[in-house]
Amino acid sequence: MKKLIALLVSTLLIAGCATTTAPISDNTDNTDNIETSPISVTIEQVMAYKIFYIAPEDNGASGKKIGCDDSIVAVEGTPTTTDTKSLSSTGYRMNTAYQELLTNKDLEYGESGLQNTLASSNLIVENITINKDTAEVKLSGELITGGTCDSPRVEAQLTEIALQFADITTVSILINEEPLESVLSLKGE
Repeated sequence: MKKLIALLVSTLLIAGCATTTAPISDNTDNTDNIETSPISVTIEQVMAYKIFYIAPEDNGASGKKIGCDDSIVAVEGTPTTTDTKSLSSTGYRMNTAYQELLTNKDLEYGESGLQNTLASSNLIVENITINKDTAEVKLSGELITGGTCDSPRVEAQLTEIALQFADITTVSILINEEPLESVLSLKGE
């Protein structure tokens, strides 16, 4: 019996000293093949908003096609504040975009060929309310249009500002407490 126990112990000792040819990985954090990069967001990206202008008779080549074969084209807005806390809010950026559009009284946007259909109008932002995914924009003043093609242009310029924000899917524009569609239809356009 002693010989049998000695034989077993010897076998176990020899087996324990054996080498293996299988690869052994000491990679306990599993990061060998994973490439990571930090997410960086600049202040400009947090504060970013767009203003929308019209490319007349562009037929959708420069942006989304709207009535009269025009395009609505986004242009980067120019924040007038460095208050990143304010500009990171959708409501503040939306209000800033409307203010920038409505105070621009130049028909032509630089030398780009883009036009501001609202340049002759005297509109101001009274209030913007955001409720979940819906923005209600109340404007007051006088909307001045110059022909049948101005209705889709005005509608696109005013609605696209609100719809550029990821959390907004529906927008209601009121001018002097009247829905934009009604105001445009009263103008016979």
